[in-house]
Amino acid sequence: MEQVTPSLEFAPERSYKRKGLKIKCFNVLKNDGHHHEDLTLSELPLFEIDVLTEKAAVMLMEDLYYGEYTGA
Repeated sequence: MEQVTPSLEFAPERSYKRKGLKIKCFNVLKNDGHHHEDLTLSELPLFEIDVLTEKAAVMLMEDLYYGEYTGA
C-alpha cells in the first residue's frame, strides 16, 4: 500500500493511502517523526476516492507526493 503525508502550512495534516483503485484520506492525530511509520492516524478515513484506473490512482498519489515537498 502506498502512503503520502503532505505537509501543508494552510491545511491540517492528512495522510493518504492507496490500495489498488481506492485512495483513502486520514487525519494525522500524532506525528512522532518524518516517516509514515511514525504517524498515528484516525481510525476512520475522512473520505475515500474510487479511481477508474490504476494508472490514474498512481498519478494522483504522485501529485500528492509532489505537493508534500512543494506545498503546491
